[in-house]
Amino acid sequence: IPSEADYRDNFDFASDVYIGSDDRRQSISLETPTFSGIHVQDHEGNEIDLSTVDMELWVDDPEALELTPDGYFIAHKSGLLEAEIAVHAGGKAFLYHYRLECGDDIERLGLNIDYVNIVQGATVSLSAMAYTTFENSIDITAEAEIDLKPDDDIVTVEKVQRGTSLLYDIKIVPLTLDPCETVVRGTIKYGEFVQEVEIPVKIIKYDSEEGATLPYTKVNFATGWMSPGEKTEDGGYKVGGKPNFNTQIFENQLIAFDMQIDAGNSWPGFTICDSDPMNDYTKNDCYMISFKSTFVEVQKFNQGERTVIFGDKIGSARPIGGPGIPNVDGAVLEYGKRYSVVVGALETEEGTRLILNLNGKNIMDFTDGNSNRLAAHGHFATYNPTTSNGGTTYWPYSGITE
Repeated sequence: IPSEADYRDNFDFASDVYIGSDDRRQSISLETPTFSGIHVQDHEGNEIDLSTVDMELWVDDPEALELTPDGYFIAHKSGLLEAEIAVHAGGKAFLYHYRLECGDDIERLGLNIDYVNIVQGATVSLSAMAYTTFENSIDITAEAEIDLKPDDDIVTVEKVQRGTSLLYDIKIVPLTLDPCETVVRGTIKYGEFVQEVEIPVKIIKYDSEEGATLPYTKVNFATGWMSPGEKTEDGGYKVGGKPNFNTQIFENQLIAFDMQIDAGNSWPGFTICDSDPMNDYTKNDCYMISFKSTFVEVQKFNQGERTVIFGDKIGSARPIGGPGIPNVDGAVLEYGKRYSVVVGALETEEGTRLILNLNGKNIMDFTDGNSNRLAAHGHFATYNPTTSNGGTTYWPYSGITE
């Protein structure tokens, strides 16, 4: 496969035709024409018919892939292919680099969540998914035949349209406010595929009495921050950042400290089980707890991919546990006030158990039993910039109970 430098030596780029380019990754089924995504425009932004443009394809195995005159790939063999297309127009040439997943066909069906903990009075929306050879996923809820029923009449399961869009959700609605559990079972049919599925469902409360009694380790956050803060007159240590990591690593434990949040943004808080102090939540694995003025939000990130546990819908991420923990008028945490905090993650047989206690009261006791749960291991990081008089002050744990 020739290099881009080779092509630049052989073609004149000073012409009246503009051709955009980038590196691309595509998944294509066997023997099914798939558009390459190449668009050629003149300086006025008008699309040029690809059949009038010269294109050349280079691929290690010429029998595995062909390119049609109108810019469509047709894959004849399964596997990963590196390919390049040279486009010539108006005396100008440019290379497109592709990483192709050929034969990326559906292999199994399933649900996007495999374990539901749903807070009393809330509803949870699931999606039916098709998973491909290369572990890509496709939301098939709208097109699939879905037949799911609970073992017990404590929840209902229905397929509902998502607003006025063409998208659909599988909605689980509790019929009781009492903590209890059941299993939802049934089938998903999509084309020639039929998949039996089952998903455990628990009706839970945000908090538990036991959560407030679990053992913890006192920590000192006066040192160890990647971006140093400043000492306060009352013996605290104030830091800011978005994020600012503490270099200590905590594993399978609850940690205890005193904390005061002076909000520097609309979602001040911290992360636990954070994987990489050189990046932020958009790239890391972590659980994030944010103390908004109206509710406490709990999220999970898997290499930056968001799952809302408690909170509002964010983009396409819908809460899997319920709405945020109410914090109107500082019901949970008031800005500018000192609290004794116990927080952390514990490994259990059911999954990763997340605990948050404030002033001796359990605020959250949630077990993440999904396959993408995080290990109870990692860094603590603060998300609260010092702008607008923001920042978070930490003291040694004092056991405030007021």
